[in-house]
Parts: sequence; C-alpha cells; structure tokens
Amino acid sequence: MPSYPNDKKHPKPASTETFNVDLGLHFQESTSPLFNEKGEITGSVVVIRDVTKQKRIEEQLILSDRLASIGELSSGIAHELNNPLTSVIGFSQLMMDGDVPADMKENLVIVYNEAQRAASIVKNLLTFGRKHAPVRELSNVNTVIEDVLRLACI
Repeated sequence: MPSYPNDKKHPKPASTETFNVDLGLHFQESTSPLFNEKGEITGSVVVIRDVTKQKRIEEQLILSDRLASIGELSSGIAHELNNPLTSVIGFSQLMMDGDVPADMKENLVIVYNEAQRAASIVKNLLTFGRKHAPVRELSNVNTVIEDVLRLACI
C-alpha cells in the first residue's frame, strides 16, 4: 500500500472521542482511508468503540488522586498547627494553675477551651488524612452524626 502525504487528496487515519448525550456514552471513533493501486481512495474503514467504562475508571482515578492529595495536605497542615496549639494549651494551663486575678483566669479558661477545640479539629484532620483499610465495626449512630456535624462546622 503506497504512503501519501497528509493532504485532502490523500488523508491519513484519524481518531476522535465523542460523548453521546442521549445515550450517556463515550465513543472512540477511528477511520482509515483505503487506497487502490493508483493511490485513489476507494473506501474507508470506520471503527467505533464504546469507551464509557474506561472513561469512568479514569475519572475515578483522578478523583482518588485528588482525595489523596487533599488528605496529604490536610495532614501536613494539621501537623504544623499541632506544635503551636500544644504550646498554647500548655502555657494557658500553667497560667491557670498559677496565682492570677479572677478576670484573667476567666480569659485563660476561654483561651484553653478554644485551643482544645482547635486541637480536636486538628485531630479530625489527621484522621481524615490517614491512610487506613476500611474496617467493619459496630458504631453508635449518634456519635457518628456528632462527629460529622463537628467536622461540618469547622
């Protein structure tokens, strides 16, 4: 079979992907011209493949990769926040145990409680970022809902 330059008289094989909205399917369409001995196009071979499953797998891989990146990012941020939070909690506790005026002690209690709340949020971020195999276990539905609400109200 003769080889010809890519021009209108001698087209080369082509491939494209399309999405059929009505069917909700992805297709890969390939076409190759057929030439006779004189180099004239006598026909073409058209192949249409349903690539919907491959597209969905690709999308799942992309989503999985994004979630892994978010987990790593949240874990890194959580570790960076843990160090100063530990200091705030520790020093506020030391000051509350010391001899300080009552109005200052009230403020220290607020600082301590808010730092504890922030530490709890950091702990949840670390849990989210941790890679672990799913485990089936009995859970208290109320506790699960409280945890989700706590995370949603960050």
